[in-house]
Amino acid sequence: ASDATGVNVTPSTSGSRNVFSAYVEFAVPVISPEMHIPLVREVGLQLAERYEHYSDFGDVAKPKIAGYWDVVRGVRFRASWEQGFKAPNLETTAPFTYARAQSVTDYYRCQAALNKGTITSFSACTYTYGVTYNESGNPNLQPETSETYNVGVVLQPAFIPSQFGRFTLTVDRWQIKQKGIVGVIGFANIAVEDYASRAGGGAGSAALIRSAPTVDDIAFYAGSGLAAVGTPTTVNDTFQNLQPQTISGVDFSLNWHKRTDRLGAFDASIDATYLDKYFQLPPPEVQALFAARAAGTINAATPLSSPGSQIEALANPRWKSTGTLTWTLSNLKLGGSVVYTGQTRDINFLSTTGAAYPVKSQTLVNVYGQYTFDRLRFGRDVTLKVGVRNLFDRNPPIESDGYNGALYQPYGRYIYFNIGASF
Repeated sequence: ASDATGVNVTPSTSGSRNVFSAYVEFAVPVISPEMHIPLVREVGLQLAERYEHYSDFGDVAKPKIAGYWDVVRGVRFRASWEQGFKAPNLETTAPFTYARAQSVTDYYRCQAALNKGTITSFSACTYTYGVTYNESGNPNLQPETSETYNVGVVLQPAFIPSQFGRFTLTVDRWQIKQKGIVGVIGFANIAVEDYASRAGGGAGSAALIRSAPTVDDIAFYAGSGLAAVGTPTTVNDTFQNLQPQTISGVDFSLNWHKRTDRLGAFDASIDATYLDKYFQLPPPEVQALFAARAAGTINAATPLSSPGSQIEALANPRWKSTGTLTWTLSNLKLGGSVVYTGQTRDINFLSTTGAAYPVKSQTLVNVYGQYTFDRLRFGRDVTLKVGVRNLFDRNPPIESDGYNGALYQPYGRYIYFNIGASF
């Protein structure tokens, strides 16, 4: 173990499993254009089955069915349905514990300070302590399963004159239902669980270990109406199968291609995803904390992770989209892209009434230029490319603990040069 608290405490462990897998897929042509059926130009199916045998979980078989229907040339409907399966990783099922250093806020101490008037709001509390966070494997974990469907349409309008270019529009509605997702309660939720228990007259969370109260601790809690406790030192957590989760949305895509004799070729695309559902019922332990916050047992500004709806919560914006435009003329190519990430909410930073802090959206612009020199050196083509990422030098929007690494990169304007040769 390192002599830094909670760091690099990873004991040796072992685990094994034997897996046998088999997969079969059929591409089934149902109707062809040669059959001349009205409003049915072509129909095809994909039928697939995946079978696996795990020495520690037994047998599993998951199907997939997909198909398309071309009504006329340029109009296609498509759909798919499938089931999925994922066995837990060996390190989450092995009976061992590893430790990491984390920081937790002692919300019980925050309540004492608020009661005494030494802070004016719960959000102003700064009683944060470094702890050893232990995560333990769970030999009783069950596999994760999923069910996915997708329905959509592909349009390539033939009625648009060719001089306006070629258009392709796709719209797909999708949904993913997952069960048995492997995860943990989380050290932040356990800290709130301890606060809720003690505020209600209980003995605190068994998963949060505190030091014995010192003379300073006793003096701190005096006059707060709360029993004196020591500071947090250790948080113990165990992997478990969490509640079911449902994610659904709509994908949009529009592509345009136009080639001219004198002005070169133009290509443009817009791809966007609209997230309309991202829901996971919190674990029972966290549900109890939400109920306690709603009932006023704990402060309304107490942050809780894993809310029921995950849309715009931390890393799940409702809208994400990318637009690109490219112009090619002989050896010259110019292009650019616009990347939009919608707004989110920082559920770890609440107002005094419990409202999450709004995190702004971000729009990034990237551009590049490229030129190919024919047979410039030793008869080889040499390509020079110059580009700028984040053209307008936008910073990622800031949350309570910095930028969200799941959505953004902290790079400012970035200029790059590439030179390459074909061999």
